[in-house]
Amino acid sequence: MGYLDVFWLDFYNYHEHIQVSDLHSHINQSPSMTGAILFGGKSSRMGQPKHEVRLSDGSTFLERVLAAIRPLCSQIVLLGGHAVSIKDEFQIVEDLRPEQGPMGGLEALLATHLDSRYLIVACDQPLLTSDTCRLLLDDTAAICVFKSVETAKYLPFPGIYSSEIAPLVSQALDEGKRSLQQLFRSLPTLKAQDITAEFEQTLRSFNTPDSLDKLEAILKLQSKDSI
Repeated sequence: MGYLDVFWLDFYNYHEHIQVSDLHSHINQSPSMTGAILFGGKSSRMGQPKHEVRLSDGSTFLERVLAAIRPLCSQIVLLGGHAVSIKDEFQIVEDLRPEQGPMGGLEALLATHLDSRYLIVACDQPLLTSDTCRLLLDDTAAICVFKSVETAKYLPFPGIYSSEIAPLVSQALDEGKRSLQQLFRSLPTLKAQDITAEFEQTLRSFNTPDSLDKLEAILKLQSKDSI
């Protein structure tokens, strides 16, 4: 059995276990969040805007990410100025403080007061699904994210962020702190769903041309298994 076969076997087994215990309790919840797609960086390693990358099945990164979050969100905005080529279709939220990374995008989003909760994903996560994002639904936590069992690190995207953390985000940036990991560790109401290294691959960002070959192989195996 090859790496990709092991990867998808673990993925399906994990989802089967989680869906029975957690997903069914959330699946009937109506959309009550604003979705936000993060356009970080200048796509220099990819050589073209990442959201415009088109795969062999005809879909783009952006289309796949949108398909994952639309069922859960009442509206969708784009975070970052590098999304200007599609500005006519979505509201663009520009950073209030340039060059502050994801924390800057988070601050700008929370400052819009568009909603009380936000589902944030990155534009280069084409393996995301609605079911994966549903696992994070929790109205009691300020932030809901996944956490790697292997590295013990929090995985910020996809993540659900409450507007109540806006002052903490701005204060951190005022103090020159740009680390989301540090922000997560400071929150008493953080919810983190532990995931295996294999499942973590479904949250992976693909940001180089070389990584696309692996992505295409995963999608091909996924399509074969769904027949």
